[in-house]
Amino acid sequence: MKISKVKLIAFISTMLVSVDVLSVAGLRVTLLPLFLYGGYIFIKNNYIDKWAFFALTFSVLCLPSLFFSAEFYKSVGYLVWIFFNYIALCVVYKSLIVRSLDNTLLGVRDAYRFQIFLGCLLYFSGLQPRAAVLYYEPSYFALSLTPYVVMVVSSYIKSKGYVGDVVKRTSFIDVFLLLAAIYTTKSANLMLVCALSVLIISFLGKGKLKKICILAVVGTISIFGLYFYSQNSNDLIAVTINNLFSASDPVKALLDRTGNRWPRFNLAYDISLSNFWGVGIGAYEKYTLSHTFAGYTGLPFYLSPIGYPPINIYLELASTCGWLALAVWLIWHFKMIKAANKRPVGGPVIVCSLIVAMLALFIESSFMRPYYWMLMGMVMGQIALNKRARQNS
Repeated sequence: MKISKVKLIAFISTMLVSVDVLSVAGLRVTLLPLFLYGGYIFIKNNYIDKWAFFALTFSVLCLPSLFFSAEFYKSVGYLVWIFFNYIALCVVYKSLIVRSLDNTLLGVRDAYRFQIFLGCLLYFSGLQPRAAVLYYEPSYFALSLTPYVVMVVSSYIKSKGYVGDVVKRTSFIDVFLLLAAIYTTKSANLMLVCALSVLIISFLGKGKLKKICILAVVGTISIFGLYFYSQNSNDLIAVTINNLFSASDPVKALLDRTGNRWPRFNLAYDISLSNFWGVGIGAYEKYTLSHTFAGYTGLPFYLSPIGYPPINIYLELASTCGWLALAVWLIWHFKMIKAANKRPVGGPVIVCSLIVAMLALFIESSFMRPYYWMLMGMVMGQIALNKRARQNS
């Protein structure tokens, strides 16, 4: 059987994107081949699209933060990293989608299938207490699976009539693998990504009322299923669910489960309000260690936000890069989503994946995650395909 070249490149590229642990001075070594490939595509095309100008404008508006950075050279490195990610990830994945959307998505799907399989091997062999594969931690693995989760969900929740015909790219084996990923990662982030994917897909296209009713039934069954699981297991997921069900104040129980995430959110909010130009891109942790913050110094070590990155990438952008940089970042994304969702070719997978990732990162940090920029590149490719389809019609 002949293997599509685009599918193979997409598979290899996604595997390279999925390696966090091999890095030198913060640079992921496995992205270097993609940078070279992206540079080749960039030079070959001899064309700069408007999304590159958004990346440039965003970088320029990050420049003032360097004057306030406690780690000047690290901040300069982050500025270089923006262009590195754009070329290595946005350019490459845009090119792949334009060449063949279906084969690119199939390559991405197979890469995540393989990673979940590896995660199961590492978990059940006892090598990893929670499946992280080659990511920094399970929550990173969970968020990287966003396009895979959306592919699975969109295969069963149809959105015909709004975002184009959905091509079913997954099967029952993918449902099984997704459940295996939830079990082996023990990640609340992955459950959040699943829930967001179902909600976003359900509110697209025609038949919203029917889909919402089905969603309510499935949600009720899922709640009973989770309760049953929590009563018959003692792992991290079961303990968390059991605490939520048994707590007199579920909100407090949920905040207790998040550890220092809520203090980190609050501190990032306070810092962003008092530093319009930001404290330096990539220099947030150093800033918190070199300053004293009333109200946070007396917290127990496991709740202290000092020395940790912020929670919520939008507060991270505001507090490190400045409010103007955040504004450009949001305008950039909303313009991409609007253009990608305008009579898109091939269904809702790509644009919905970016929307789900944007929402999931309300409770996570690091806007420089490679797999996030991979999604941005795929959306850029979707936009190019939509434009081509309109011109041909």
